[in-house]
Amino acid sequence: MSEPSALETIQANVVAELKTVEGIGISPIDGQPAAKAASPSQMFKITTHPNSNEIARIDPVTLPDAYPGHVVSLNEDEIKLIDAESGSIGGHAVATYEVPIYVAGYVYTDGTDAEEARRLACRFGEATQRKLMVFCPITSDTAGMTAPWVLRAAEFGPIPVDSNTHGLLMKFWAKYQLQASLTT
Repeated sequence: MSEPSALETIQANVVAELKTVEGIGISPIDGQPAAKAASPSQMFKITTHPNSNEIARIDPVTLPDAYPGHVVSLNEDEIKLIDAESGSIGGHAVATYEVPIYVAGYVYTDGTDAEEARRLACRFGEATQRKLMVFCPITSDTAGMTAPWVLRAAEFGPIPVDSNTHGLLMKFWAKYQLQASLTT
């Protein structure tokens, strides 16, 4: 079995950390806290207006197995190369990247009080943010990777689902380094 990639490691570690957010629901499927990974195409379906590229609607495709819960996705198309050095670390090349991590936090209510439901989604989102803003997704034992950086918060916004399910989309950036030997 091969080593997981940097992105697989980051995503798995973020999902594991989200399982410790206070108040998270327990999945009836596996009895675990309700946080899981999804590919970007399985996180949302985006519908545009006819004859335009303007977004008309964003619909969740993957929802958590229980509420409150999370769905996490990394978008490889948005990776940024931040810095690259070669030869300066004992014949190694070092590249520093940033990758966006999308976290969708969902809550479920009876739908009778929309304002209270939004407050509940915001409280769960705040607990999620507090947890992730001090979290470093790469551990020192991950081969070939270093990342002494915590996640950086970028954007937040509501996810309209239905009158009972309310969500908050949070975007964080994870910074990490990969090393490669320059000698054969």
